[in-house]
Amino acid sequence: MTSPSDAPGSVPPRGTEPHEGPAAVGIATLANVGWQILLTMGLATIALGVIALVWPGETLRVVGVLFGVYLLATGTLVVGVVAIVLGLTEVVRAIRTRVEIGRLAAGTAPQRRPLFHARPHAQH
Repeated sequence: MTSPSDAPGSVPPRGTEPHEGPAAVGIATLANVGWQILLTMGLATIALGVIALVWPGETLRVVGVLFGVYLLATGTLVVGVVAIVLGLTEVVRAIRTRVEIGRLAAGTAPQRRPLFHARPHAQH
């Protein structure tokens, strides 16, 4: 006892087909671009290897300059990130200090439990 829609080869009603969302389209585009980038990088690496074999002196000079530019760019980026992180921690520290000063100025003592009591606990 099966319904006619359960028969093999039946077509689902119109409008109920699964649709690809924007994420699926984005992943497909990324996969398509990925192999193209790998192919381009591989061909460029082979070309640079041939150039390095043909002109070793000039290639060494150019590679040295490019490596220096890479080091400067990377160093600048790292110093920038460290400055941002340290700046954020300093801002948080300043806000905490400001809040604590505000509490003390209002005359409210901090409500903290003392670490050590004058007399030991009853179980000791």
